[in-house]
Amino acid sequence: MRSFFVFLAGFFLSLTLGCGRGQEARPVTSQVLADWIRSRKGLVLVDVRTVGEYHAGHIPTAINIPLQAISADPSVVQKGGVLVLYCRSGNRSGQALEILQRAGHRGIINFGGLFRWEGKQVTGSAPGQLE
Repeated sequence: MRSFFVFLAGFFLSLTLGCGRGQEARPVTSQVLADWIRSRKGLVLVDVRTVGEYHAGHIPTAINIPLQAISADPSVVQKGGVLVLYCRSGNRSGQALEILQRAGHRGIINFGGLFRWEGKQVTGSAPGQLE
């Protein structure tokens, strides 16, 4: 239950501090993201890097929807729930956030770059599980 309240507090704080506009005043930490993944059923973690980058290593539970696909058709990302986006450095995830917001998505958080993830990564095409 505590994790759920941590998630809610962090989510609303991050929206208030500006991540809903693509720029985070206080970035979500790796530990907070791991807690969200464990506790939030409606959370969708999206890796916007290329398929090859995703296969080389990604955050457990993340699905791969490359920025190029989002740019071509934002409806490839279903509306609803909370979206957490990331890429290699935070640039492409920021672009994806802006595209999705223009398409009417709300509740989007830009985690930024994969280099910020402190946990284990999963290789291959499957989302994998968080340990």
